[in-house]
Amino acid sequence: MKRFYTNRSKELLRSILFISFISLAVESFSLNYSSRVSFLHNEGQWKSDIVYQGIALSTNVYLLNNGLSFSQKSDEENDSGAASLIVWNMKFAGLNHAVTITGENEKQSVYSYLSGNDPSKWVIHPMECSIVSYNDLYKNIDLKFYTNENHLEYDYILHPGSNIQSIQTYFEGIKNLMINKSGDLEISTPWTIQIQKAPISWQIIDCKKHDVKVEFVLINDSTFGFTTKDKYDKYSDLIIDPLFQMVWSSYTRATGGGNNINYCFGNAMDNDGNVYLTGMVDGSFPTTAGAYSGPGNIYPEIFVAKFSADGSTMIYGTYLPGSSSEFGTSLAVDDLGRAYVTGVVDLNITGLTNFPSTANAYQPVHNAGSDAFITVLNSTGTGLVYSSFLGGTGSETGYGIALGSSGIAYITGSTSIGNFPVKASSAFPTGDRDAFIAKFDINQSGLNSLVYSARIGGGPFCYVDSRSIAVNSAGNVFITGKIYKSTGTPTYPITSGAYTNVYSTGMDGVMTFVTKLDPTTPVTLSYSTYLVPGTGNGIAVDPVTDDAFIVGSTFTFAFPVTTGALQPMHAGTGNTDGFAVRLNAAGSALVYSTFLGGYMSDWATSVATNSAGEAYVVGISQDSFPTSAGSVQPNNAGHYDFFAVNLNASGTGYACGGSTYIGGSSADYSGSFYDYPSPHVSIREHGGNNDTICISSTTHSQDFPTTPERMSYQSKWNC
Repeated sequence: MKRFYTNRSKELLRSILFISFISLAVESFSLNYSSRVSFLHNEGQWKSDIVYQGIALSTNVYLLNNGLSFSQKSDEENDSGAASLIVWNMKFAGLNHAVTITGENEKQSVYSYLSGNDPSKWVIHPMECSIVSYNDLYKNIDLKFYTNENHLEYDYILHPGSNIQSIQTYFEGIKNLMINKSGDLEISTPWTIQIQKAPISWQIIDCKKHDVKVEFVLINDSTFGFTTKDKYDKYSDLIIDPLFQMVWSSYTRATGGGNNINYCFGNAMDNDGNVYLTGMVDGSFPTTAGAYSGPGNIYPEIFVAKFSADGSTMIYGTYLPGSSSEFGTSLAVDDLGRAYVTGVVDLNITGLTNFPSTANAYQPVHNAGSDAFITVLNSTGTGLVYSSFLGGTGSETGYGIALGSSGIAYITGSTSIGNFPVKASSAFPTGDRDAFIAKFDINQSGLNSLVYSARIGGGPFCYVDSRSIAVNSAGNVFITGKIYKSTGTPTYPITSGAYTNVYSTGMDGVMTFVTKLDPTTPVTLSYSTYLVPGTGNGIAVDPVTDDAFIVGSTFTFAFPVTTGALQPMHAGTGNTDGFAVRLNAAGSALVYSTFLGGYMSDWATSVATNSAGEAYVVGISQDSFPTSAGSVQPNNAGHYDFFAVNLNASGTGYACGGSTYIGGSSADYSGSFYDYPSPHVSIREHGGNNDTICISSTTHSQDFPTTPERMSYQSKWNC
């Protein structure tokens, strides 16, 4: 897979940011491509040398018989008042003239071209497809073009009997062609720099993936090809493809008001790849026309925003305002495009709040202290579907939210001493600060909308924080967090056969736990176990095996690391390392456990998984975090940068995404201001083949890497 994108001017000095990545990993043994329809067939509406045109790509592109033609409009007008246009071409040198060009996944389009007065020459609904294949472009070499998130991508597939040196591509209409220090190909046009990221490649032999190092090579000042010094199996297909690729990255353009409080704590993606964010802001966050609400007058306040899949448009931006301090900590989105938010609502000095609740709420009125909440926005961000407090006479905070079937939502967090509402639950130990888990059905109303609510603690003088939640297809709930007890052993419930019932905090003084709840009521434990010394920040569940993936941070050097782990030793010197643990479906054994970190402090904050058993782990690194060859950003650019790691299913190495930094020259969010893990990662998974992950957080860097402004394309005739 090779992605084209351009490097243009950046909008700088914004607080909340979000990043979308594509990674490719083939653990299955066939190439699977995005099903998104992106190419329109030429059936007479254009010149005959055009075979297909890309639809709604970030740069206008035509697929020709012998290459590609790109065009781009300037933001400025020329002397005649019209926008200037540049064109550059990428052509295949020495191609096989018997090449055939075919479209895959074809269907009739909605476009029509009604040129002239003769209806017989009109082109009505030409065919469109999701993949264009140049079959036998060179001897025994195929080339496939497709798109992902509005970008053009390509793969070369070299079949037995091919020669990698046959591939030669040259440019017309460019200023310069070079290979940078990262191995990327940079194409300088009169206005922009187009980048093709450094390739990787692999073969599948005997049902196993074998990496082959492939590099760009310049043949002359306008022509490039590929080369490899590795020996590879000439009797098996060789696929050329990239590592992590940034699809888009942007700030929210919140410039900061009187308090400059702009933090993002949660994100989610819907089925179309649109991105949803929540967190806390001051009154400067931008809202859209018709949004549910503008800002109130007490900061911080909760924001919810929806962005288009290509990052070019804020579809809606709204506040969830109240007359106190409110924090949006986690967010999920359902198949109807409704955003579910949880967090915490504090009371102001009057003991009152006007944070919005709905008539169908379980708890329409705020209780004492701080309360957790669940709020559901409609698909357009213009109104509330459901909004309820959840709290007793103590203080509650919602940390995580996950969704089941339509209208079913699960939230988790922590509650202090007080009469937290427990419903349809077994009796569990309680303490000074306990975990809570609540299941809501927003299709119901009032008291019936709370299906169950459980409180689980570790006895007197014990503090339990539940930080993250995941739900499997059967309705089992998984939570993780940390347990602290100043003296003695907690009475937190540990089930028979659990991985460990030993409370051992190591150098951290706290211990991570994992608890799985059965879906039936009254709520019982499926399993519950202590895990490792340190703090568990994020949890995800394998959709196939039901294994739980837990990430967090630890000071402890004597950490339970499994044989063959990617990083078997703690790299810090009195600092924290991140960790990633995969726990089997029974909660009885570690599938893998590994450190993730350098010699400075590192925190793993969130994890997402795919059906190939791979994990995407994100977090914060102070410096020296290990990155992989060809990464988007190999080194720390500032005091704290984000990291993203794609672990293989066994935890013994990187999957095809590798490991990379993402950050600017100033400190990116380090979690030191607020007790909500950040950055957060969400996923649209395809079994490791073109997975899309979204990372959101907060940055203080004015030079945080962003992608170019989006350029839109629209057909003249759209029926």
